[in-house]
Amino acid sequence: MALPDLEVWQLALFQAPVAQREGLKHLRASAGEAPRRAMLMALPGIDYLEGHDIDERMMKFLPKMCKKMEAYAGLQSKDEAPDKTVYKLNAHVRAFEKAVKNNDKAAALEAFKSYQNDMPRGLARFDIHDPMTFEGPKDVNVPKAAAAT
Repeated sequence: MALPDLEVWQLALFQAPVAQREGLKHLRASAGEAPRRAMLMALPGIDYLEGHDIDERMMKFLPKMCKKMEAYAGLQSKDEAPDKTVYKLNAHVRAFEKAVKNNDKAAALEAFKSYQNDMPRGLARFDIHDPMTFEGPKDVNVPKAAAAT
């Protein structure tokens, strides 16, 4: 079974053999998996930052959070190599990291908002305050005929 024309970042979200074995029944549902995994790592950090000042706890979580944000940004390239979208998103991550290290909460939140807003339209776009945008559907019904192929 041939895969449909997809963006490179969409193909990175799931393995082709799995998609071929189970059919293409959940391409759109699977596309929510990477944002969920990456952004669920950022969610506690942003929630904490919105409710507290920058402190030792935030500084300890910052490297892990930034790595997850950069990893998700890397999935947004239209080619195999990073493109201007990836560089722009990574610049937002660096601005976020710099603002947190400088104890500038407002600038950090603004940098994260810019990171969110500059995500490509479609399945990559998420809103950290709307779980439906990064969790995806809770239950995907798979027809038995599609699962057998």
